[in-house]
Parts: sequence; structure tokens; C-alpha cells
Amino acid sequence: MTAPILPEDRWQGLWSPTPMQRLVDGFAQAVATSGATPPLTDYADVDESLLPFLAWQSHAIAFYTGGSETQRREALHLARRLNRLLGTEAALDLLGEINSTTIRLRYLAETLEGTSYLRHKNVDVDIVQPPAEAIDGDLLEYLRVACTACIPYTLELRRVNLSSVITITERTYVTTKGTARGWIVGGEQWQ
Repeated sequence: MTAPILPEDRWQGLWSPTPMQRLVDGFAQAVATSGATPPLTDYADVDESLLPFLAWQSHAIAFYTGGSETQRREALHLARRLNRLLGTEAALDLLGEINSTTIRLRYLAETLEGTSYLRHKNVDVDIVQPPAEAIDGDLLEYLRVACTACIPYTLELRRVNLSSVITITERTYVTTKGTARGWIVGGEQWQ
């Protein structure tokens, strides 16, 4: 079956970002060509090309475009649950489950100026490298944005530490890469 020709004026009077228009047009052609498609909420069987559109539609914070197909489908499947948990520590646990890794929230002890009362405002997030994911700038940015959205609302993310283990000729090295925001904590400048 040949792909249908879509009318030129189909977007006239409707505003949508150009990438979303392309996704909708692609889905329309896929439906017309195949004749039968699974429901859009069947994330296990829907075509892989539609996953970015569904992630945008469902506000899937844990959707990593550079991740594996399994990770992206799992992020869509658990998007509603994660959105309900935003602002709690349980959201970080679910984010770790979606990415098949461990995420730990580390509170930094600080005091209010002139008082002896402890407060916990700034936090570090420690993450073990997700399996089969290369540590690069895209992964770090995705994890920083996702962790910032998931941490409790009363806290501020100071640093995201991504740890990986490298084994070279029977020696094990632990490497850590991370991103940090500029804060002065305990008299020490953090970039």
C-alpha cells in the first residue's frame, strides 16, 4: 500500500511546534499504511518512532532519548506514577528503578547563620552508572534535569554525582563525573 498524500493546508489555523507536526503526520501515514495499529497507551507494542511524541504528551520526565528502547518504554509506562510522586523521595527511587540503577539522596548538614539549629536544604544525589549506558554530557544533563524535578520541593540540588566502576587489567577504579551548581557551602566555593 502506498503512503497517502496529506493535504497542504492541514495545519492552517492550528499552532503546533514543527517537530510535533512531523510526528503527527508520520503517525497518520503509519496508520493509513498499516491499516491496524495498537492503541497509543499500549507502550509495549506501539511503534518505536512514536515514543518521543508519547513522552511529550504524557510529560514523561524519565524518558531519555539516548536510552535503550526498553528504558524508554518503561519511562512511558511509569510516567503517570512518577508524576504523582514528584517532590518526594519515592520519586527518586522510581527514577532509579526506571533507569535500572541506584539513586541515593545525601543531605548536607548546614546551620542557619547565628543559630545552632541544623537545617537540611542543599543535597547531593549519588547515582551508580546505569548498565549499558555510556557516561557523556547528554546522560549527565538528563539525570540532572530528572533529579531536579524529582527531589522534594523544600530541597535544592547542589550536585549530581554519577559513579562508574572501570576494571583495567585486574585493577578496579571508581570514577565520578558530575554537575554542580555554584554555591558557597561551609565556606567552600562549589562551581
